[in-house]
Amino acid sequence: MEIVLTEINDPNIVLETITSKKQYLENKSPEKIKQKIAKPPKAKKEDNNKSTVYNLYNDNQRINFISKMIDLPLGSRKAAKVARELGINVRTAQRWWSHYLETEELPFKKTTRITGRHSQFTEEPQRFVKQMVVDNPQTTVDEVLENVTSEFKDLTISRTQL
Repeated sequence: MEIVLTEINDPNIVLETITSKKQYLENKSPEKIKQKIAKPPKAKKEDNNKSTVYNLYNDNQRINFISKMIDLPLGSRKAAKVARELGINVRTAQRWWSHYLETEELPFKKTTRITGRHSQFTEEPQRFVKQMVVDNPQTTVDEVLENVTSEFKDLTISRTQL
């Protein structure tokens, strides 16, 4: 059993009540303080508000990737390796390759844009024309064109478009 000192007779020793770890570390003698190893600060996550940068690959890059993959022997076909050589995102290349294996078609980008001019012939003029034809099935294209352009002043439409 250890001997515990319960009385302090030395007037140079001062006892303080320590209530927190911070106080303890401040009052601890310097020879007992271990040097803390400085850890590099953790990288903060970037805000989700920032826009993501997308790579736009042209059809030549897609064709080049697929042809290189086909040229490789079966055992060494690694989409990631070929993608890195060509500067293509690895996951994108893997998606292209799986698409090619499933469909045997080149993974061309499907355009979502409508090419050409937007038609002025919207739903309202279309309903008007349909109603005209229902009311009088004997009506001619010229009569329909004349009535539509008189009813809708801003609309310019040709016979072929009608």
